[in-house]
Amino acid sequence: MGIGVKNFLPPLPDEKVGILNFSGGLVIGVKPILSIEGGFDYHVKYLNKAITGGLPANTTKTSIISLSSGIRLYFIKEGSFRPFTNCGFGAYIMRTKDNKSDDGIDVPNTSINKPGVYFGGGINYFIKDKLALHFPVKLHIAFIKDSTPLFLTFGAGIEYYFK
Repeated sequence: MGIGVKNFLPPLPDEKVGILNFSGGLVIGVKPILSIEGGFDYHVKYLNKAITGGLPANTTKTSIISLSSGIRLYFIKEGSFRPFTNCGFGAYIMRTKDNKSDDGIDVPNTSINKPGVYFGGGINYFIKDKLALHFPVKLHIAFIKDSTPLFLTFGAGIEYYFK
């Protein structure tokens, strides 16, 4: 079980991008190298137009909530340093705000709820038997008609294990 704070990739030229997202979740160990994970991510003020395809044109503020579950596979069974890969599926709730058309006219706020998947990996570094520093990377893909918004998150967090 853990919570963390993550950051988006650096913005593309002339693009703005949200700084933080917050996440939390639960990881249940099934075997020493296999876990089931579930959780949420809240992406704060996501602003990068280059990767918000499928959302209204000229979207300037978007928040994204993802609720997901999946599996985590560790490459090393024991030890302080445990790299992993993970994948899963979930629901992506995207809300846009403060949109303008090309001629400067306000566009109504929009809410889009779509399924999606994620793929990723990372490292857990155990500083105590039950306490690990968690460094994840995830590529999120939301399925929207005629478009597929992609966003990449990476970050750091703390996980506590009830062994």
